[in-house]
Amino acid sequence: KAFCYAAGEQVADGAALVGLTLRGGAGVFGNPVGGVWCNSTNARVANCIIEACYNGATSGTLVNCLVRDNFAQSSGAATAFSSLINCTVTGNRVLSPGVSSVCLAWTTNTIFNSIIWGNKNSANADANYGTGGPGTVSYSCIRPLPTGTNNISLDPLLAADGTHLLAGSPCTGWSMRPARSRWY
Repeated sequence: KAFCYAAGEQVADGAALVGLTLRGGAGVFGNPVGGVWCNSTNARVANCIIEACYNGATSGTLVNCLVRDNFAQSSGAATAFSSLINCTVTGNRVLSPGVSSVCLAWTTNTIFNSIIWGNKNSANADANYGTGGPGTVSYSCIRPLPTGTNNISLDPLLAADGTHLLAGSPCTGWSMRPARSRWY
């Protein structure tokens, strides 16, 4: 069982959820996560699309995932307490006025080789992460530019689908990335 139901089921520590599209999930009283809720960052979510959910992902390590168009009343519309590897996180929105952190709520642990772009608060301002910072970030495209290794803060030139990169994107063929990693 990988989804969070009213009973509060979670992706278990050490388990994996692979190759699914999680769309339109809504949280329930006592469990506000409508996408995927993992027991810890030792739970893996891989090759998944998490979209149009009330709160996208909590905890867990997301690998090769697309997290888009999720929403929340306050912080964590896209992810909270999660690690992101080779992920694209875009188009997520917080609904409550005055809340700034949309995407990487409560200090996401590690972000590697990912694109975090175009997440907005209720005033339609960029809100990719809050003042607490996004944790350890390397080889990623994110604004504002966080500290870390070889990050960029240039428009990634996402196509209209929010998934693919347009020709000329600074996130393709980037020579500073480690040899074994790749941009989308």
